[in-house]
Amino acid sequence: MALVRGKKAPAIPKKYCRIYVRVSSGEQADTGNSIENQKAACRAYAATNRMEVAGTYEDKGVSGKKLNRPAFVRLRDEITEGETIIAFSISRLSRSTKDFIEVLEWAEDKGITVVTIKEQIDTKSAYGGFITMLFAALSQLESNLTQERMQEINNRKIKRGETTRAPSYGYKSVRYVQGQPARLIPDLVEQLAINRMLELRHQNLLRPFPLRKLSDMLYQEGFRPRRTDRFSPESIRQIMNKEYDFRMRVHGTHLIPREVLEKYIQLRMPFIVPLARMQEFIVTQHGTETYNGLYEDPSLSIEKPKFFTRGKQQKRKPYKSLTAVDIHLLTYDKQRDFTRKNEAIVDDELFKRRVIIELESKEFRKLLSHLLVSKSKIDEEIEEMKIAQREQKSMAELRYNIYIEESKNKNPAFNEDIDITALTMRLEIAKLSKGL
Repeated sequence: MALVRGKKAPAIPKKYCRIYVRVSSGEQADTGNSIENQKAACRAYAATNRMEVAGTYEDKGVSGKKLNRPAFVRLRDEITEGETIIAFSISRLSRSTKDFIEVLEWAEDKGITVVTIKEQIDTKSAYGGFITMLFAALSQLESNLTQERMQEINNRKIKRGETTRAPSYGYKSVRYVQGQPARLIPDLVEQLAINRMLELRHQNLLRPFPLRKLSDMLYQEGFRPRRTDRFSPESIRQIMNKEYDFRMRVHGTHLIPREVLEKYIQLRMPFIVPLARMQEFIVTQHGTETYNGLYEDPSLSIEKPKFFTRGKQQKRKPYKSLTAVDIHLLTYDKQRDFTRKNEAIVDDELFKRRVIIELESKEFRKLLSHLLVSKSKIDEEIEEMKIAQREQKSMAELRYNIYIEESKNKNPAFNEDIDITALTMRLEIAKLSKGL
């Protein structure tokens, strides 16, 4: 630091910045813009420009189409005038041009600078603000195009009988089969976590058991969700509600042993197959047991799911996508209804069916007699048509022979192979012969 007549120069005020990073679902694996990579780039920029990081805000697995993201809301509440927001790119802040303009207006009113590393833009200058608006519009265009492409892909998948979403927690899907829905088999680790949730909840039905405490217990026992470090109370509630209904409806129990789960995974058998009917769909090939693939129905992928409904039935909008659970529950409903119809036949129903069969047989006999009479009439008409065609053919041959003789008498050099009239008459005779 420079000295002025033995005194220290006045200290330069520190610049403070706050780092904001975000990844949406699946983007971390597809593009490589992970949370750690974004934070490293932002910290390097802050160090280069001699800024002190006052806080880092992370939104994991959150879409950028809205501004009500937990970490971003917290950032707007805690940041002060004169500080800088550092983000990896404009798309990390917002995927909507309208929302991004709102962020810029808020930052300008509060005296905050917004910096993006990828586009190398600083909103402090007029030119930088203008270029930022252009990049924001391009970012929204990219998001809209991606959404349209995904909708087209989902429509094609639904027509082919495939699922359009990732499997729910507790399941994994094997490769798609052309014309059939995805085969959903249990994920052992996740199903054990669901077993533990239902077990703890079932043990404490007589007294309140806070879901937050359940979340802490699952975290201590090593059970983790797919995208975050621990289960939230809301996610536990949703998983238990859906899985309890599904298991009781299909398997008749809310707790499924580990050995049974391993059996489903080993056979690659869909988890929609009830426990009591597993043996019906197991065959032995090359000395090993495997699933025969009969518990699937490709026609169900175009139907609308109507399960897990509570309260009054409300008018619903047409669905846009189906999960593997949706398709397999539809399969189970159809199989269950078919089984119940076959097993629930009593004597009265048998009698009614016999009466119906007798009536149908009488109607069938009447119809058959009408068909026989109609067939005989048709045969007679066909025979009459053939006789008429034979007479027409004979007359055509006679006219042809007479024409040839007269032509040869008039002109000894007459050639019937090049004469137009003779060729026309021969063509008519050939058509009549082909009709016979």
